[in-house]
Amino acid sequence: MRAQTDLDASIVTAQAGRVRSTFQRQLAEPGPTLDAVLEEYGSWEEDKDMLAKSSEACIAAKKAYADREGFEAGVRQATAETVVSCWVDYGMFEQSKGAKERAICVMERGCLMCCLSPQYWQAYITCVIAGGGDASTVYARAVRNCPESSPRDAPSREATHRAYDVMHRVADDKGWRISSPGSNV
Repeated sequence: MRAQTDLDASIVTAQAGRVRSTFQRQLAEPGPTLDAVLEEYGSWEEDKDMLAKSSEACIAAKKAYADREGFEAGVRQATAETVVSCWVDYGMFEQSKGAKERAICVMERGCLMCCLSPQYWQAYITCVIAGGGDASTVYARAVRNCPESSPRDAPSREATHRAYDVMHRVADDKGWRISSPGSNV
């Protein structure tokens, strides 16, 4: 009988640990529902020290969410002239915070609206390389999506050529095989 009671207690303790861990992960992740999660956790958690530590993590996550929300509003309200810089700034913000995966995620989201911009692809490649990643697939997508003949005015054409020069230098440095837009290589 005593062995069964000890077993039940260890199961309850293990389950409580899993619940606590789940709450703590939620409270450390920036998002719009942090207050509700903290309130729910507060009603469940009996250890006041654990609750205090989780409250601190929640405050940091709220700040991170507020910072990101400003960038999200910026990309939602971006005009055709500002969309590239809005997405690049957002990606670089995440990179500066050490959130490499989040920076890549932001840059991927930006591809939807900026896929024809050589400047955007240049920034994306820079972001991947700065994060220690392999930018060869990003480079291949950039070349495929930005044929050099697309710019219609001289300033855009010059900016496109500068971006291509940077992308080609990166590819050469990395030893990647380069195919020109329109080629079958």
